[in-house]
Amino acid sequence: MEVNQDGKKYHADTFIMQPTVEDKFATELLKEVKLSAKRWFRAFLVVLGLWFATIGAFVWYISLPVEVSEIEQQSDNNSNNYVVGGDMNGGLSESNKNEEGNEE
Repeated sequence: MEVNQDGKKYHADTFIMQPTVEDKFATELLKEVKLSAKRWFRAFLVVLGLWFATIGAFVWYISLPVEVSEIEQQSDNNSNNYVVGGDMNGGLSESNKNEEGNEE
């Protein structure tokens, strides 16, 4: 038998210390912190997964084949052909043509 500070006798094997209010509060706070840490870790994993998905989608997009079309144009009187606004003007601007369509 042992004696505690209050002078009461107790057996060392059967003595169970009851948690105090501070211990209960600390335990509750630790549980909340644990749940919060789990939530933040899951959020981090989701953001990390989305980041990798974005990079993967970008790499996939830039690796798509590009369609290149070549157009060969022939013109009369060896003038250059220019396409301006979708119209063929035979290498002459509107200011170089008179009313009949001839060069000035």
